[in-house]
This record gives sequence, structure tokens and C-alpha cells, in this order.
Amino acid sequence: DNIGMLSGDVVDELSRKYDAWWATISPQNAKMVRVVLGDDRDNPACLTCMDWHSPDANNVWHQRQILTGPVANGFWAVDVSRAGRYRFELRRWPREIDTAINAAYRNPPDNKEQTPGVSIGAVSGYIDIAGLHQSQRLTGDARFLAFVLDLPAGPTELHTAFACKDQHERGAYYVYVE
Repeated sequence: DNIGMLSGDVVDELSRKYDAWWATISPQNAKMVRVVLGDDRDNPACLTCMDWHSPDANNVWHQRQILTGPVANGFWAVDVSRAGRYRFELRRWPREIDTAINAAYRNPPDNKEQTPGVSIGAVSGYIDIAGLHQSQRLTGDARFLAFVLDLPAGPTELHTAFACKDQHERGAYYVYVE
């Protein structure tokens, strides 16, 4: 039932309360929730493309989309909890399936999701974080590219990408940080 038709006063009161509530939370909309790196309670940290900040983020929200290897990228808003040496694994596929970056992947027959995973044709990859940049060529059937960086503590952005044969870059859909 439409209560607005029953009592305009109730609707007016609810609208005023909603507007007041919205005014209290709206200033928070521009703030990013940061993934904490370097905390023993989440080590290794697993970052997925589903947490990217980017207009492309809608292209990788569902596992079926990731299987198709979309040309998409973004960054993770992170907070390095303590200065130190960090190891990053940039992956196309999650650790649980331990598959080569350029491998096509098919879910087991008993999995409901049967969209075939495609090869992205990656030739190299890079990482940018806290003003540091490293890149590597991809060799053979590499399952990941590993980077070790000494990071300062504090908030920053993590950017990653695989450069692919089709002349496009795709973000590392999965990144593990230890």
C-alpha cells in the first residue's frame, strides 16, 4: 500500500527525517575505504578487481566477467599499516586454481558457472605504489609476477597492469600481498 495516499503528514515527517539522515552521511561519500596492508590478521592480503576504484569497475564485478578477460583496470585504495618490505603477486587467476596467467580456464563440470575463461595474451606486467614503479616480462607459463618493494607507512594507491599482445592493458584481477 502507498502510505503517502493515507497520510501526507507521515510522508512529510519521514521525508524530513530521511533528508536529515542523508545530510549527516553525505560528506562521507567522497572518502575511500582503504584496504589495510601489513596487518598480521590479514596476511597475505588478497585484493581483487572487484574492489577497484575506476569507471571500469563495473566490467569486473562478477566472476563471469573476469573469465572473459575484459580490458579494464583501476586502482586499490590501500593503507600500508607499517613501513617495511612487501611482496606482491600479480595474478590473472586466483591462487586457489593455480593457473598460468595466459591460460584459458574452464570450471570443473560440477560448477554451475561454465563460461570459459580466456587467455589474455599478457607479455609483461607492472606495479605502481607509493611512488615506486617496477615492471617485468612474463616468461613461460608463469602463474604470477612477483614484486618486492620497500614501502613507507600510510595511505596510497596500488596500480597494476598486464600489457597484452592485443595492445591493451588489463589490471591484475588478483593481487596477493605479504
